[in-house]
Amino acid sequence: MFYLALGDFKFRLKQAQLKTITEKLILPFSEIKRIGNHPAFFDSGKFEESLELELDLILQKQRTLEDFKKQVKQKKPFFMVLGYGEIIGEVLVESYTLKKESILPNGASLSQTLNLSLKKYYR
Repeated sequence: MFYLALGDFKFRLKQAQLKTITEKLILPFSEIKRIGNHPAFFDSGKFEESLELELDLILQKQRTLEDFKKQVKQKKPFFMVLGYGEIIGEVLVESYTLKKESILPNGASLSQTLNLSLKKYYR
């Protein structure tokens, strides 16, 4: 069993429901062109961290993701913790993509794939 907590929302995941976690670190440099072929690079002092999550969810409560989507729309940071104890810290949701599969006659779906793009938030 694996847990993913984003703010007040706790996702309890079974085996292979969290397909991928992609971590990206962007380190920009300032470039100064010089005569010849060798430009000079200087640290611009900024960096950007982001995460991409892909989750396959088999939900019992269909409202869970609707409530989460409402929170995402407020554009406020979430405190993120992974179930094995790794504290990610505060993150902003850059994009939220939900794919519903196996739709039942009442509109509920048996499985959903959630893709989240998260950006590390620093105060």
